[in-house]
Amino acid sequence: MIDTEIANAIGTIPGGGAPAAWWYSDDADNIAGYKRHEIARNEWFARFQTFAETHQGKSDEAPTWSSWDGSITLKGLVTKDGHAIPEGWRFDHKTSLMVPSRKTKADRESNVSKEFAALRRVPAPRDYMTGMPASLWGDHTISPVEISMLTGGTVVIAFCGSDPDRVNPGRRRYFPVDESKWHRLPLSTFHRLRDGQRSSAAPAGAR
Repeated sequence: MIDTEIANAIGTIPGGGAPAAWWYSDDADNIAGYKRHEIARNEWFARFQTFAETHQGKSDEAPTWSSWDGSITLKGLVTKDGHAIPEGWRFDHKTSLMVPSRKTKADRESNVSKEFAALRRVPAPRDYMTGMPASLWGDHTISPVEISMLTGGTVVIAFCGSDPDRVNPGRRRYFPVDESKWHRLPLSTFHRLRDGQRSSAAPAGAR
């Protein structure tokens, strides 16, 4: 049975599929780190919006790509409907996004390229906390570990799409979790919390 205090600290369990493994961290440094990440992410997004508006891109959409190492990268800008590609940019048919042109030396050294390069690295949670690997490598798969603070939660949560106990032992050693900072929870707890939250949120007649 999970401690009521921890259950409340976890927050609202999201909908969708269940993870194969999950942990929580009540480590003060990790919690403070996640909050610093949120501030940095908001500051980054404000700079992105200004940049996108300046270059005729959609400022409310920031297409990013998450890597196995936990880093998050800005891929380009979404083109505004009906707008031509501005000077210094090109349309990338692979991603259907607008990216800085790099055809000439002048393009590569342009202010557009420099400003875009300064925005490429998006603040990621793991830039600000420790003790949890970025990904679990299986024999044929790579499962990133997603770190977040759930709605209403006061601890940091990590979800993984693979179970480290079910991978090749030789690969498991490359997944060192600091158990003084991160505490693994059984999946039964995940389902019990989510079912309980859904039941509490349902109208009285639907329970």
